[in-house]
Amino acid sequence: MISHIPDGFTVAVEDESIFVHDALIRRMWTPEGKRPIVTVTGSHQKTYVFGTLTIDGKQLFRQYKTFDQHSFISYLRELKRKFHKLILFLDRAPQHCRSRKVKAYIERNSDTMIVEYLPKGS
Repeated sequence: MISHIPDGFTVAVEDESIFVHDALIRRMWTPEGKRPIVTVTGSHQKTYVFGTLTIDGKQLFRQYKTFDQHSFISYLRELKRKFHKLILFLDRAPQHCRSRKVKAYIERNSDTMIVEYLPKGS
């Protein structure tokens, strides 16, 4: 596929990461006989970071409060604004491939955004 990239298109891969705002410590080094003290907030807040890397090394990262179809469509709009024409490789997260709204957005923009899904488990 990479050898047959249409004119003006950029090849990119996208994924997300979830960051929990509280610390989770399973093991730590402490002096013998000294009880460790760990401060935690008990927070369940999370931050979702969407990131894309293109074949020529360009990047786009955005931070969202949720990982759902609405935030993903917002991110796809940002990708389109920055890269214009894109061949985008995605994993099979439900927000990517099961949402009717995401499918409709991709279909409406099929002239500028070609989406290829990675095999399950990859």
